[in-house]
Amino acid sequence: MDASALSNPRLQAMLEEEKRKAMANEIVAKLTDVCWDKCIIGSIGSSFSNSEASCLSNCAKRFLELKMLTMQGISSPRPCSSSEQPQEAPASFSQPLPKSPVPIKATPISAAFPTQQHEDESSDEYYKPFFKQKKPTSPKKAKRTRQAEKSNEANIKRRSIRRNLDNEFNLCSSSSNNPQESVEGIMMMFGSLRRRILQLDEKEDASRRADLKAGTLMMQNNLRINHHKMIGHVPGVEVGDIFFFRIEMCLVGLHAPAMGGIDYISSKNKDETLAVCIISSGGYENEDDDTDILVYTGQGGNSRHKEKHEQKLERGNLALMNSKNMKNQIRVVRSAQDPFCNSGKIYIYDGLYRIEDSWTDMAKNGFNVFKYKLRREPGQPYGISLWKMTEKWKANPATRDKAILLDMSSKVEKLPVRPGDL
Repeated sequence: MDASALSNPRLQAMLEEEKRKAMANEIVAKLTDVCWDKCIIGSIGSSFSNSEASCLSNCAKRFLELKMLTMQGISSPRPCSSSEQPQEAPASFSQPLPKSPVPIKATPISAAFPTQQHEDESSDEYYKPFFKQKKPTSPKKAKRTRQAEKSNEANIKRRSIRRNLDNEFNLCSSSSNNPQESVEGIMMMFGSLRRRILQLDEKEDASRRADLKAGTLMMQNNLRINHHKMIGHVPGVEVGDIFFFRIEMCLVGLHAPAMGGIDYISSKNKDETLAVCIISSGGYENEDDDTDILVYTGQGGNSRHKEKHEQKLERGNLALMNSKNMKNQIRVVRSAQDPFCNSGKIYIYDGLYRIEDSWTDMAKNGFNVFKYKLRREPGQPYGISLWKMTEKWKANPATRDKAILLDMSSKVEKLPVRPGDL
């Protein structure tokens, strides 16, 4: 195409028309993106709401006005004053522009292109199409929103932890035919899960105990054994086994209640309600100095949060009374101080007992309580007696005469020969 064709008025008119169409399409696309994102906030329905329609209309007007003003400012140069003379354009772009000793006088855009205020628009604060307008929320609604957000975050985190633990649950699920191996598997899984929760709680500064969290999680996933209550020994649990948390006894089926001291088999017939296990943990006035005899105090009337009152012959107390009449065996768990924690306790399974006698007595608080005398069944392995013997040896080494020779010369020498002297 030669230069004469480019100077054709019709061709130039067509080119200008195509430029205007391209510019219009660009404006429409930009207008759609900006105004749609700023005005359509909620869910998309079949029609626009009044506020959305008004926002779209104002946004389009403002956008077009700004576009037209910008184009006018670019196409029409700022008029020069009488003292200022227009400079000639440089001959070549490669040559640097001469430095002018006179500072350049710049006019602000707002002064050069003032925008007209519409009658129905009081101020820029009234109409802000490029900002998300939100109505002020009440304190109650804001509090509910924050609580919902926290709950959602907790649920998301709980689900992620649950997914991470699913593989461990599947690997550690007790499917062994050996009851003792099943108990060991449950205890190992509880220990690993409790330690994992402790690590997470250290980051969050959580207040709830990790052992209760781990036990609850395992209960919810049915990761426990010996579900059904039974009289006598529990498969997989040996006399003398030590538990550091009460929830562990729930998981292996030794003692079902996580807080109560009396575990019993309930029945519609009150005479058939029988006790199967009790825990002597020091919450009541028990007499447990003797390793073969336990004087156990019934439950109730000693709550910290309620008024103290006399005990009633119901629930666990009734079950113990029926067990005395039926002479059935009862599992007994005795507690001792944790040697690694002064405020903690350990729980030792002491074997099977039977109730010999029962009576009512006045407690220190002045109210009547039930008392039950239990005697340990003979021929069982050592339980709490071994623990107490060890504590006695630690307190007084001279009592270990049957375990350690205090005089290796058997009194032949005038001075005793001790093992540590050699």
